[in-house]
Amino acid sequence: MRKLILTGIAVILIFAGGGGYFFNIYIPARARAYTAELLKSAGFTAAVLPEGQIRFNAARFDNINLDSEGLNKIRRVEILYNPITLAFAQTITEAKIDGISLTGEITKAAALDIPGWSKPVSSLRNLKLKTFSIVKSSLAVLTDEIGGISISFDAQLRLHDKGAEFRGSARSAQRRLSFNALASGNMNTDGLWQTEIEIDKGKFETSPLRANRISGKAFITDSEDTAPEIISELSAGGFSVYDYPWQNAEIAMELKNGIFSFFSDMKSVGVDGLELSLSINSTPEGRESSGRIHAEKLGTLEKYLEKSGALPDKIKSIKSKNTIENVVMDLITPIGQKEKDVTALPFILKDSKDKTLAAGELATVKNKKP
Repeated sequence: MRKLILTGIAVILIFAGGGGYFFNIYIPARARAYTAELLKSAGFTAAVLPEGQIRFNAARFDNINLDSEGLNKIRRVEILYNPITLAFAQTITEAKIDGISLTGEITKAAALDIPGWSKPVSSLRNLKLKTFSIVKSSLAVLTDEIGGISISFDAQLRLHDKGAEFRGSARSAQRRLSFNALASGNMNTDGLWQTEIEIDKGKFETSPLRANRISGKAFITDSEDTAPEIISELSAGGFSVYDYPWQNAEIAMELKNGIFSFFSDMKSVGVDGLELSLSINSTPEGRESSGRIHAEKLGTLEKYLEKSGALPDKIKSIKSKNTIENVVMDLITPIGQKEKDVTALPFILKDSKDKTLAAGELATVKNKKP
């Protein structure tokens, strides 16, 4: 009997010891490894996990540095799991990233560069979890056009056998940029991301353009091995170019192969009968921009420019303005000169038969005498 009792005690101790190892050593190690793989798959390849707080069915890691300089951080990462399925199927129930704080810049190639972050790799879809959420996060970006901008965002990702689906929101409220946006999209089994963004209550200000009451949609296609492609269709209730006022702008923007294109048609403010078509093409080597104003009558164009305080003498001196119809004024930003430094735009004014009526310079409103 005594031997039987001792044997039973030994078996209990073995199982107890094994259970202690399983729950106190093996599960914490698996939870830590899973969290590290989660961050890597989300693009945070340089993340360094601290010790963390690991319980029976949850693990939490606070104040995670995402790059060697400590510029970018995560306030908290938490995963929830069943210890049995985590151990034997490497599956968790939910992952949550709370408080990502990122700082980066837009490069000359129109790419987003954030220290410690790269585009989420296709292995993200291989993570065995149902829900992956990002909350209370922010991105600060330095741009050449409008300086620093700050964006707050949240997102939720649902993974399944065919890839992933996600929804999110973003917002900014600054003097030179503000908007509200809702995003939705999916990733297929080849790692191709497709995103649709709906924008509302937008505003931007960058020399020489300003727009407000912006709404519309943008479509983004991206993958692990290619640069993102963006196509957007927007409208703006108010628009100005070098302080010349316009309204009801229809805007098309595209980013492809590092080349940014902007096209817009808009109508005049204060004087009816004018339309402006604006085109901007930007590459890493430089930018070209041009515009064309169409007027039903030359007198209408004269009235608009006079009201704006920038009527060139060469147009003012033309006779019989109200009898000259369907005129166009072509405007070109001097090549190699940044728009913010332009004090006058070369123009050519032509009639409906392509006859040149006048040529010269049109002053920007702030510099009325070119």
